[in-house]
Amino acid sequence: MQEILKQLNDKQYEAVVNTEGPCLVIAGAGSGKTKVLTHKIAYLIDEKGVLPWNILAITFTNKAANEMKERIELLVGDKAKDMWVGTFHSICVRILRKFIALYQVILICPNLYFMSGYFIIAYNRLCIL
Repeated sequence: MQEILKQLNDKQYEAVVNTEGPCLVIAGAGSGKTKVLTHKIAYLIDEKGVLPWNILAITFTNKAANEMKERIELLVGDKAKDMWVGTFHSICVRILRKFIALYQVILICPNLYFMSGYFIIAYNRLCIL
């Protein structure tokens, strides 16, 4: 792990090892934000003992999600297969498929609208987005 951390500059290192509370990373294109995220995930798994299936990494595009998956796998190996890494839509679909029995009850609700992968129940105040 120490070899991996040596690849980071001072600000990236600070963001990776800061595991108590939230950490906001604001940086421009090509500045290493994905590197910080992937290294932080590896740090959490290898140094802090976080189980891979307790990590959820969400991004906006399939290209970014695939890049993140590949980089994480290079850092932590097969443990990456136990993580949830994907886009907002792919993660939501995965959740719906995993817990479909739960949602079958929702499907009989007359106030249910299904649009583009989102469940919205108009009057019951339950929204799964």
